Amino acid sequence: MTDHDKEEFAEVWSATYNLYSKQITLQTLALAFEALTHYDIQQIRNGLTGHIQSPEIGQFCPKPADVIKQIEGTGNDRASTAWAKVLYGIHHVGAWSSIKFDDVLIHHVIEKIGGWVSLCKLKESELAFKQKDFISHYQGLLSKPMSDHCPDILKGIIDCQQTATSKPVEYAHLTNQNQITQHRLTQSNEKKLKELNR
Repeated sequence: MTDHDKEEFAEVWSATYNLYSKQITLQTLALAFEALTHYDIQQIRNGLTGHIQSPEIGQFCPKPADVIKQIEGTGNDRASTAWAKVLYGIHHVGAWSSIKFDDVLIHHVIEKIGGWVSLCKLKESELAFKQKDFISHYQGLLSKPMSDHCPDILKGIIDCQQTATSKPVEYAHLTNQNQITQHRLTQSNEKKLKELNR
Protein backbone atom coordinates (compact mmCIF):
# COMPACT_ATOMS: atom_id res chain seq x y z
CA MET A 1 0.00 0.00 0.00
CA THR A 2 0.96 3.61 -0.36
CA ASP A 3 -0.09 6.73 1.50
CA HIS A 4 -2.92 7.07 -1.04
CA ASP A 5 -4.44 3.88 0.41
CA LYS A 6 -4.49 5.09 4.03
CA GLU A 7 -8.05 6.39 3.90
CA GLU A 8 -9.45 3.23 2.30
CA PHE A 9 -7.43 1.08 4.70
CA ALA A 10 -8.81 3.05 7.67
CA GLU A 11 -12.36 2.51 6.41
CA VAL A 12 -11.89 -1.24 5.87
CA TRP A 13 -10.03 -1.82 9.14
CA SER A 14 -12.51 0.28 11.14
CA ALA A 15 -15.50 -1.48 9.58
CA THR A 16 -13.98 -4.83 10.51
CA TYR A 17 -13.43 -3.71 14.10
CA ASN A 18 -17.01 -2.37 14.25
CA LEU A 19 -18.22 -5.81 13.16
CA TYR A 20 -16.56 -7.20 16.30
CA SER A 21 -17.82 -4.29 18.46
CA LYS A 22 -14.23 -3.17 19.07
CA GLN A 23 -12.97 0.38 19.36
CA ILE A 24 -9.96 1.41 17.32
CA THR A 25 -7.47 4.19 18.02
CA LEU A 26 -5.37 6.16 15.58
CA GLN A 27 -2.25 4.52 17.03
CA THR A 28 -3.49 0.97 16.49
CA LEU A 29 -4.69 1.91 13.00
CA ALA A 30 -1.23 3.33 12.17
CA LEU A 31 0.47 0.19 13.53
CA ALA A 32 -1.79 -2.08 11.50
CA PHE A 33 -1.16 -0.03 8.34
CA GLU A 34 2.61 -0.19 8.89
CA ALA A 35 2.52 -3.96 9.50
CA LEU A 36 0.55 -4.55 6.29
CA THR A 37 2.08 -1.86 4.08
CA HIS A 38 3.77 -4.27 1.66
CA TYR A 39 0.40 -5.78 0.64
CA ASP A 40 -2.05 -4.03 -1.65
CA ILE A 41 -5.45 -2.96 -0.41
CA GLN A 42 -7.28 -5.75 -2.29
CA GLN A 43 -5.09 -8.39 -0.63
CA ILE A 44 -5.94 -6.87 2.75
CA ARG A 45 -9.65 -6.87 1.95
CA ASN A 46 -9.42 -10.53 0.91
CA GLY A 47 -7.40 -11.38 4.03
CA LEU A 48 -9.93 -9.72 6.31
CA THR A 49 -12.82 -11.45 4.52
CA GLY A 50 -11.05 -14.81 4.81
CA HIS A 51 -10.51 -14.27 8.53
CA ILE A 52 -14.12 -13.20 9.14
CA GLN A 53 -15.45 -16.24 7.26
CA SER A 54 -13.18 -18.74 9.00
CA PRO A 55 -15.14 -21.12 11.27
CA GLU A 56 -12.03 -21.66 13.43
CA ILE A 57 -10.92 -18.08 14.07
CA GLY A 58 -13.64 -15.86 12.62
CA GLN A 59 -15.20 -15.16 16.00
CA PHE A 60 -12.08 -13.23 17.09
CA CYS A 61 -11.17 -9.72 15.97
CA PRO A 62 -8.30 -9.92 13.43
CA LYS A 63 -4.81 -8.62 14.02
CA PRO A 64 -2.29 -7.91 11.24
CA ALA A 65 -0.74 -11.37 11.70
CA ASP A 66 -4.14 -12.96 11.06
CA VAL A 67 -4.48 -11.03 7.80
CA ILE A 68 -0.94 -12.02 6.72
CA LYS A 69 -1.77 -15.66 7.45
CA GLN A 70 -4.85 -15.38 5.24
CA ILE A 71 -2.83 -13.76 2.44
CA GLU A 72 0.29 -15.93 2.52
CA GLY A 73 -0.94 -19.12 4.16
CA THR A 74 0.79 -20.94 6.97
CA GLY A 75 4.48 -21.81 6.97
CA ASN A 76 3.53 -25.36 6.03
CA ASP A 77 1.42 -24.11 3.11
CA ARG A 78 4.29 -21.99 1.80
CA ALA A 79 6.82 -24.80 2.23
CA SER A 80 4.55 -27.27 0.41
CA THR A 81 4.05 -24.80 -2.44
CA ALA A 82 7.82 -24.31 -2.66
CA TRP A 83 8.36 -28.08 -2.76
CA ALA A 84 5.81 -28.38 -5.59
CA LYS A 85 7.86 -25.82 -7.55
CA VAL A 86 11.02 -27.84 -6.89
CA LEU A 87 9.42 -31.05 -8.16
CA TYR A 88 8.18 -29.24 -11.24
CA GLY A 89 11.71 -27.95 -11.85
CA ILE A 90 13.23 -31.40 -11.37
CA HIS A 91 10.84 -32.98 -13.88
CA HIS A 92 10.89 -30.18 -16.46
CA VAL A 93 14.45 -28.83 -16.25
CA GLY A 94 16.50 -31.62 -14.73
CA ALA A 95 20.09 -31.83 -13.55
CA TRP A 96 21.78 -30.71 -16.78
CA SER A 97 20.54 -27.12 -16.80
CA SER A 98 20.72 -24.38 -14.23
CA ILE A 99 17.49 -23.01 -12.80
CA LYS A 100 16.37 -19.81 -11.12
CA PHE A 101 13.31 -20.10 -8.89
CA ASP A 102 11.05 -17.16 -8.09
CA ASP A 103 11.56 -17.76 -4.35
CA VAL A 104 15.06 -17.19 -2.98
CA LEU A 105 14.36 -19.46 0.01
CA ILE A 106 14.14 -22.40 -2.39
CA HIS A 107 17.72 -21.75 -3.52
CA HIS A 108 18.92 -21.52 0.06
CA VAL A 109 17.23 -24.75 1.15
CA ILE A 110 18.36 -26.74 -1.90
CA GLU A 111 21.96 -25.69 -1.27
CA LYS A 112 21.61 -26.82 2.37
CA ILE A 113 20.25 -30.25 1.44
CA GLY A 114 22.87 -31.09 -1.17
CA GLY A 115 22.43 -28.91 -4.23
CA TRP A 116 20.40 -28.94 -7.42
CA VAL A 117 22.29 -31.66 -9.29
CA SER A 118 22.21 -34.17 -6.44
CA LEU A 119 18.53 -33.46 -5.82
CA CYS A 120 17.68 -34.05 -9.49
CA LYS A 121 19.53 -37.38 -9.48
CA LEU A 122 17.40 -38.85 -6.67
CA LYS A 123 14.87 -41.57 -7.42
CA GLU A 124 11.20 -40.78 -6.87
CA SER A 125 11.16 -42.87 -3.68
CA GLU A 126 14.14 -40.90 -2.33
CA LEU A 127 12.49 -37.58 -3.15
CA ALA A 128 9.74 -38.35 -0.62
CA PHE A 129 12.36 -38.38 2.14
CA LYS A 130 14.03 -35.22 0.81
CA GLN A 131 10.65 -33.51 0.89
CA LYS A 132 10.60 -33.75 4.69
CA ASP A 133 14.09 -32.22 4.91
CA PHE A 134 13.15 -29.48 2.48
CA ILE A 135 9.94 -28.53 4.28
CA SER A 136 11.67 -28.56 7.67
CA HIS A 137 14.51 -26.30 6.46
CA TYR A 138 12.12 -24.02 4.57
CA GLN A 139 9.87 -23.50 7.58
CA GLY A 140 12.92 -22.79 9.73
CA LEU A 141 14.05 -20.07 7.34
CA LEU A 142 10.63 -18.43 7.33
CA SER A 143 11.00 -17.54 10.99
CA LYS A 144 14.56 -16.21 10.86
CA PRO A 145 16.59 -14.14 8.43
CA MET A 146 19.11 -15.91 6.22
CA SER A 147 22.67 -15.33 7.37
CA ASP A 148 24.46 -17.35 4.68
CA HIS A 149 24.98 -16.22 1.11
CA CYS A 150 22.29 -17.54 -1.18
CA PRO A 151 23.06 -18.27 -4.85
CA ASP A 152 21.13 -16.40 -7.54
CA ILE A 153 20.82 -19.59 -9.56
CA LEU A 154 21.13 -23.30 -8.88
CA LYS A 155 23.79 -24.62 -11.23
CA GLY A 156 23.16 -27.65 -13.38
CA ILE A 157 25.78 -30.16 -14.54
CA ILE A 158 26.73 -28.15 -17.63
CA ASP A 159 27.44 -24.97 -15.65
CA CYS A 160 29.28 -26.90 -12.94
CA GLN A 161 31.68 -28.26 -15.57
CA GLN A 162 32.24 -24.98 -17.41
CA THR A 163 33.86 -21.74 -16.34
CA ALA A 164 31.24 -19.65 -18.13
CA THR A 165 27.69 -19.81 -16.87
CA SER A 166 24.83 -20.30 -19.31
CA LYS A 167 21.49 -18.59 -18.89
CA PRO A 168 19.41 -20.44 -16.26
CA VAL A 169 15.87 -21.58 -16.88
CA GLU A 170 13.66 -19.26 -14.87
CA TYR A 171 10.89 -21.05 -13.00
CA ALA A 172 8.50 -18.17 -13.63
CA HIS A 173 8.75 -18.86 -17.37
CA LEU A 174 8.51 -22.64 -17.17
CA THR A 175 4.78 -22.60 -17.76
CA ASN A 176 5.42 -21.04 -21.16
CA GLN A 177 5.38 -24.09 -23.42
CA ASN A 178 7.63 -22.45 -26.01
CA GLN A 179 10.43 -22.00 -23.50
CA ILE A 180 10.09 -25.59 -22.30
CA THR A 181 10.29 -26.87 -25.88
CA GLN A 182 13.25 -24.60 -26.68
CA HIS A 183 14.99 -25.64 -23.46
CA ARG A 184 14.59 -29.34 -24.29
CA LEU A 185 15.95 -28.79 -27.82
CA THR A 186 18.94 -26.86 -26.47
CA GLN A 187 19.57 -29.49 -23.79
CA SER A 188 19.39 -32.27 -26.38
CA ASN A 189 21.80 -30.44 -28.70
CA GLU A 190 24.26 -29.82 -25.86
CA LYS A 191 24.27 -33.53 -24.97
CA LYS A 192 24.90 -34.46 -28.60
CA LEU A 193 27.79 -31.97 -28.82
CA LYS A 194 29.34 -33.43 -25.69
CA GLU A 195 29.12 -36.93 -27.12
CA LEU A 196 30.73 -35.79 -30.37
CA ASN A 197 33.58 -34.07 -28.51
CA ARG A 198 34.50 -37.21 -26.56
